Amino acid sequence: HVLPIGGVKQKVMAAHRVYVVVGFMLARGDLEAARLCASAMVERGRAQRVLVDEGLGRYSLAKVLHARGDYDVAEHEARRAIELLRMPLYRHVNADARLGQFKCVEFVEELMYGHLRKTPLK
Repeated sequence: HVLPIGGVKQKVMAAHRVYVVVGFMLARGDLEAARLCASAMVERGRAQRVLVDEGLGRYSLAKVLHARGDYDVAEHEARRAIELLRMPLYRHVNADARLGQFKCVEFVEELMYGHLRKTPLK
C-alpha cells in the first residue's frame, strides 16, 4: 500500500501493525493465533524481500516461542531478527533533535477500556 504523506508517497509498513496485533494476541493467551500471524509476517517479508517486515516477523515469532517455552528456537529467531533489523534508524537528524514522548500505556488502556468510562474523553 502507498499513502501520500506531505506530498511524498511513502510505503505503509503493515508489519508494525501486525507486530502490535501479535502482542495483543500474546497478552490474551492466544499463542497459536499469534504464532500463525507472526509466521505469515516472516513469509510475507521474505517473499517481498522487505528486511524490516521479515525482521519484525521473526522478533514477533521469537516472543511467541518464548511464551510457549521453546527457548532455543526463540533465541535463534531473535538473533536472526537482530541481523535483519540492524540499520540506521534516523538519517539526516540534527544534533539537537529530540524524540517525542508517546504515552503507550495510557493509549492502550484508553483503546481497550475507554468504552467503560462514564463520560467519554473529548
